[in-house]
Amino acid sequence: MSAFRPSLAVKFGLLGALLLTVVVGTASYLLVHRAGEARKRQLVDQDRQLARVLAGLRTAEGALDFAPLAAFIAGADQTDLGLVYAIERNAGGALRNGALNPRAFAALDPTYRQQMRAGRQHVLTELAAGRIERLGRIKEYRLPLPQGTLHLGFDVRRLERQLAAQRSTAWLLLGAALLLGALAAFALARNTVRPLRQLAQAMDAVARGDLTQSVTVGRHDELAQLAGSFNQMMQTLRALRRLEAAHACYLPRPVRERVLRAESARELPVEERAATILCCSLRGRDGLPERTPRARLGLLNDYLGPLLDALLAEGGVVLALSGHQLQVAWGVPEDDPRSEISALRGALAARAAVANEARRQVLTGEPALALAAGLCSGRVAVGNVGSAQRASYAVVGATVDHAEAIAARAQPGEILIAESTYLSVVTEAVVHAAPPLMGKDMEEALPLYRLEALQARPPEG
Repeated sequence: MSAFRPSLAVKFGLLGALLLTVVVGTASYLLVHRAGEARKRQLVDQDRQLARVLAGLRTAEGALDFAPLAAFIAGADQTDLGLVYAIERNAGGALRNGALNPRAFAALDPTYRQQMRAGRQHVLTELAAGRIERLGRIKEYRLPLPQGTLHLGFDVRRLERQLAAQRSTAWLLLGAALLLGALAAFALARNTVRPLRQLAQAMDAVARGDLTQSVTVGRHDELAQLAGSFNQMMQTLRALRRLEAAHACYLPRPVRERVLRAESARELPVEERAATILCCSLRGRDGLPERTPRARLGLLNDYLGPLLDALLAEGGVVLALSGHQLQVAWGVPEDDPRSEISALRGALAARAAVANEARRQVLTGEPALALAAGLCSGRVAVGNVGSAQRASYAVVGATVDHAEAIAARAQPGEILIAESTYLSVVTEAVVHAAPPLMGKDMEEALPLYRLEALQARPPEG
């Protein structure tokens, strides 16, 4: 029985199929390899661009706005973008602000889980000092800030997972490419590169500050997951920006920062601090009762605008604002060794701002209002007041009570200060003695002084 001898046509056919397999397989392999490298570069560039975006978040004063960054990191493990921690260091290398996603950090390595047992602040301090090895699990980007550096740590394993998933998909596509030929491979490569280009263009726009970006990918693979993560990140950033803008109107910036540093706003500790309290009101509201509530509110806002600007410019923390009455503090929630002089500057600037607005209002036929203010310095308790359903950040104590009583005594255009405030600024304040205050709950009269102006502090020595 003769052996099987394939015909020449079969041989050429097999040779052609072998050559086609080699050519298509080699080309497809190169395409897969290059696509993986491009994918890796794309992910690294994406992390860098995201780092630049987060480092570009600034407050009105130009400093790094760490509050939305901390909130973003708290939910970073839900976006699959791999941001593990953010550390802001000052020019001397000391830790200024820090935020850590405990779940994402502990999942990277067993040694990190042991580090987390010491607490989040311990881990942030150790990271800032460089005493925790990255172990090839974390890629850290360092970005310069006006007064220090920002360190952002990304999960490197996330890149490996996404690249592994991409390679699995690519090998499946390679099998299809061997069957369909060079045309199918070319079409598939082109279809893979398009969403990457869309994501790159969207990330470039985000790096320029455009948070309206979104990416639509009509497929169901890892690229679609990446696009979905990007869109979810943009929704989070937009929501954080809206939330920050809303909170800025109702909650003082120092208090917002204190709340964001705490585990929960309800768990803010009650603290005792040395502070200066200013209580003031707008007086001389003749003619207001005849106006509609809307007109009265508009007139008050005309006065409160420059009044609040003057107080905030001197570092005042507005804790209570009700109609025409205000309560402002210096020395809370952070210590201020010169709270007395800052409060006096704020009171004088506020009185001048109200007087300027009064002159403008008189020209339009509206009533002239004047500021009546009282200041007192001393120990206060500061913290949450209220319940779990509704709370306010407030100061309480005899110092606050005295400031309110002094403000009630003050006449329109008059700033009265307690002796506790005056003794700290005796070389800088121009004052006149005023009748002492004697309340029904006071054991002795409270000496008062009428503040006229501030003078330059004499040189020491």
